[in-house]
This record gives sequence, C-alpha cells and structure tokens, in this order.
Amino acid sequence: MKKEKGKETVGSTLASSQFVSPSNAASYFRLFIEHIEWLDENKKSLEEALQSMRDCQKVVKEKAAKEKKLATGLKKQLQEKLNEIMEKNKALLDLQRKANEEEEKLLELR
Repeated sequence: MKKEKGKETVGSTLASSQFVSPSNAASYFRLFIEHIEWLDENKKSLEEALQSMRDCQKVVKEKAAKEKKLATGLKKQLQEKLNEIMEKNKALLDLQRKANEEEEKLLELR
C-alpha cells in the first residue's frame, strides 16, 4: 500500500479488505446514498426553518413599525392635550392675577 503523509491513498483504500467483495462495496454505496438522502432532507428542513424565521422576522418588523406609528400618534395627541391644558392654565392664572389686582384696588379705596 502507498502512503502519503500518514494517509492511505484512494487506490490503497479500495484495495483494502473493506471493499474486497462487491457486496461490501454495494452496502457501503447504499449507506452512502442513504446518508446523502438524509443530508438532503436535513438541508430542506433547515431551509424551511430559515424561511420560517425570516417570515417571523418580517412580521415582527411590521408589528414594530405599526407600534411605532401608534406611539407617535399617541405622543402627538398627548402633546396637543398638554398644550391645551397649558393654555387653560395660563388663562386661569391671568384671571387670578386680574382678580388679585381688582382686590388690591378695592382695598386701596377703603
């Protein structure tokens, strides 16, 4: 048998006792085919899982975009309400200031 860097060559492997009989070679070939089929099924399964993950990621991104839009709308509504309250508060403070001024004038007249 020929050796290259501590490894058997393809020719020496084929000539080894493992492949002496055609039935052994056929058995190994069947095992090889079964392994290839299993790898193909596994690949398909992994591709399906990857596609499923991509679909989920897309749904999550769409949902996040909708939630962001909703949050922006709510923030805008909240700001509008806050501005309205600030205007009412300012008007009340102006009325209070005028009432205080009128009260001071009345006290001065007495």
